Amino acid sequence: MSHTERNPAVAFHDELADRWEQKYTRSTFGRRAQALLMLPGGEARSGEHWLDAGCGTGTIARCLAHQGCRVTAVDASARMIAAAERAAAAGAVSPAVRFLEVDDVVQLPFADAAFDAVVCSSVLEYVEAPARALGELARVLRPAGRLIVSIPNRRAWLRRAQKMAHWLTTRGGLEPRPRYIGLSKHAYTPPTFARLLAASGFEVRAWRYYGPGLPGTFSNSRYAGTLLMVACVKAARSEAAGRMSP
Repeated sequence: MSHTERNPAVAFHDELADRWEQKYTRSTFGRRAQALLMLPGGEARSGEHWLDAGCGTGTIARCLAHQGCRVTAVDASARMIAAAERAAAAGAVSPAVRFLEVDDVVQLPFADAAFDAVVCSSVLEYVEAPARALGELARVLRPAGRLIVSIPNRRAWLRRAQKMAHWLTTRGGLEPRPRYIGLSKHAYTPPTFARLLAASGFEVRAWRYYGPGLPGTFSNSRYAGTLLMVACVKAARSEAAGRMSP
């Protein structure tokens, strides 16, 4: 049995790989990548070595490379990695970015404290054990290294509507829509995700709600923001408070 057959989320993203890059030509996706990398305390610094954990077609990895960072970018989808290599070569950033297929984010082929910073965008929702994944990201980060992460906002109205649509289409014998909701296992509120981060040895520095395509500050509100974006630092477990207001 292949890795793709064992992991339906990987198979789903394999199917999307050839057109995934096109999503980031839309303003909503492009702004999402920018918002994630502009979180206070999470900004990239030239010369740093970053890990992009769950890189997709490498959009964020290329942004980091253009800011002078060295980037190792990993994904469990072989087709995503192939598409990322093509896009990086076309953008002349391939020397600064190394792409690597991995089985999953829970067991990475890197030494302890190998990276200055890690970005993990919309990945934890698909893994079986987010706590184990965060523990592995903490392992490969140097002391006081930074983690930038996004996960679904459990309170978001849109996510609730999508879950209802998925339930109705499934119960009605139709092809489930939207498909990704059936594979997205985890969503969080700020307090629940803060506790998970603290237990994994991270201290929260900044966070925001993010809802693409919505007007003004409404897109960043508790119920409209579909994502939680969080910037943290690796801290000693005894010091990791990681508190966010609800």
